[in-house]
Amino acid sequence: MHDIGKVAIPDSILKKPGKLTLEEFDDMKTHTSIGYSIMRHSNRKIIQSAAIIANEHHEKWNGKGYPRGLAGDDIHIYTTYSIRRFDLDYMWYEYPRNLLLTL
Repeated sequence: MHDIGKVAIPDSILKKPGKLTLEEFDDMKTHTSIGYSIMRHSNRKIIQSAAIIANEHHEKWNGKGYPRGLAGDDIHIYTTYSIRRFDLDYMWYEYPRNLLLTL
């Protein structure tokens, strides 16, 4: 659910085999806030938690992530845990972007 906001990103960007342009990357980065907007008003706590994760899952401990440039303990614990889980998934499964790492 963390990437639910990608429903609003054009397929031409999502499925692009090569590197994104700066403009395309800026468009891609909006998926975090779009996902948050989709889920934030839910009455279900699990969906509210997913909204937090959707909004923050590209934040980085050093503050150089997006969309808000959060750092360290300013990143919600739900997101911190999920980011570690995403990292493990990314290393173990084939995603279109990490196929380039094998070339």
